[in-house]
Amino acid sequence: GDGPGAGTQRYDLAIEPRLSVLLKANDWLGFKAAIGRYHQPPAAEDLSAVFGTPTLGPARSAHYLLGANIRLMEKMNLELNGFYTYSDKLVWRSVAEQPFLAQALEQNAVGRSYGGQALLRIEKIGPFFGWLSYTLSRSERKDVPSLDWRRFDYDQTHNLTALGSFDLGKGFEAGFRV
Repeated sequence: GDGPGAGTQRYDLAIEPRLSVLLKANDWLGFKAAIGRYHQPPAAEDLSAVFGTPTLGPARSAHYLLGANIRLMEKMNLELNGFYTYSDKLVWRSVAEQPFLAQALEQNAVGRSYGGQALLRIEKIGPFFGWLSYTLSRSERKDVPSLDWRRFDYDQTHNLTALGSFDLGKGFEAGFRV
């Protein structure tokens, strides 16, 4: 039959500069800012010569974060963070009715994620440690420049997490996460 060639190799060099700055204003207030560039290789199944595109490269993202850390009490902190991420070279299914062999996926979609997070952390008090976190975010993508933004398939607008841990002594711990 007429099958695609096997044994494609690709080497990618990705430079990922990152910068994080922490500023302690006083004993109870601190600020932070971060920026970074990240890359992610394509999923293995997307490299299939039959169902994907073997020559796909890594997706790219630029991340930005601003935040504050507030000590509410001696063993209780509140962290507030805002974030924004822009991604490009995202993979999406070709819109061609019958794409060429080994070209079922294209790599020119873009995405963005933005939102904020509040994290209330209780440092170890006796045997207990825990935190409560709430994130409000939106993750969107645009597969073709002429299309409107749409939500990512796995977008989670609201995310609430509670965690607690108890030191039982003698090297044992018990905990929960909801």
